[in-house]
Amino acid sequence: MNTLVDFFALRPVFTRYGLRIIWFAFLLNLAIQIFSLAVGTYAMYGRLNIGQWLEFIPLLFSPLVQIALVRVLLEVAATILLRSEPNHPIANSN
Repeated sequence: MNTLVDFFALRPVFTRYGLRIIWFAFLLNLAIQIFSLAVGTYAMYGRLNIGQWLEFIPLLFSPLVQIALVRVLLEVAATILLRSEPNHPIANSN
């Protein structure tokens, strides 16, 4: 339950392994979406109607941008997680 609260409070809850799982789940989700879009386009228009397949190309741009953005965010998260110095409050220097 604490993990769920931390997740919605935007506290770090994922480890490096967890980030890797999220990355591959995201890629699988996009692959399924693109595959179903291609199958639907093929079923509706067939392989010979090239005009409809040319309209399919711009639809691939959005998932590619999403992949790049998620990858950048995961790299930032991994950099923060793998930082060598721990987050300690500033000690009193007396």
